[in-house]
Amino acid sequence: MQILGPDLTLFDLSTQRLSRDTTLPLEESTFRYLHVTLNVAPAPGSVSAAAKFGPSLVRGAQVPPSREAQIVYTPVAETKSIATVGRETRATFDVPVRVPVERLSFVLAPGYNGNFSRDVRITATTNPPTKGEPADENRYSYPEQITGNILRVHANEAGREIRTEQLSVPAVLGANLQRGAKVEVAIENGDDQPLPIAAVRLEMRQRELCFDASAAAAGPLNLYYGDDRLQAPVYDYARLFTASRKALAATLGPEQKNPSYQPPADTRSFTDRHPQVLWIALIVVICALGGVAVRASKNVGR
Repeated sequence: MQILGPDLTLFDLSTQRLSRDTTLPLEESTFRYLHVTLNVAPAPGSVSAAAKFGPSLVRGAQVPPSREAQIVYTPVAETKSIATVGRETRATFDVPVRVPVERLSFVLAPGYNGNFSRDVRITATTNPPTKGEPADENRYSYPEQITGNILRVHANEAGREIRTEQLSVPAVLGANLQRGAKVEVAIENGDDQPLPIAAVRLEMRQRELCFDASAAAAGPLNLYYGDDRLQAPVYDYARLFTASRKALAATLGPEQKNPSYQPPADTRSFTDRHPQVLWIALIVVICALGGVAVRASKNVGR
């Protein structure tokens, strides 16, 4: 058995004399087309049995989805406000701080069947510091930029149907890790008509938080978060956890402040909490030593 690319042999398994195994474990690749050639050869000592098998025995073949195709994404932000500026189609987002963005996807208007290929540009700019915060010019001078391509081809060539569609672009942003960011998405139309974009979405990989709610299923459950000074607790639950096929999905309600929250006591030393005091004391000592040195030099001169 051989698996061929456009101009070269990628895998040659003819020497393995495969018999009953109908699955081929191959390394994950990104080749768009693979040509599979199946040759039946008799095994040693069973020449007559080979006549029973032939290419007509194979009814079909399939390739499981890649790891990327198996990832489930959930929207972070979505906009339907699409504007055409010159030869570009643009959409803008305001992304909160520490909200991961890992993919950009487009939704076309229903009924649109045209073929296209367009370059996409994603620009993320960190929001400037608010009043009272220190400004670091290096953090805000260089916007983050990611490029990609979206396309769709539905056609018949030489009796063969071609169906290719890619309406998403990998876009792992880091501009909003420490501060909110403004994200601008631009589709380069060139001389073509703008695409009928119904919506643009910023997405993240779906995360799951698993817990056992059997003991408290009768009442509401609360999720507390937000204190950066607290260390994460360590439980054995992750090691002992067993996923259930009957797990229920919970939906978070609106975010609210915890009225009973009490900030933890500050256990830092006095100098850590007030570093300016140490500098003031150091300056006073230096000034006192300077005064002593000046007075001593005058006495020596006499």
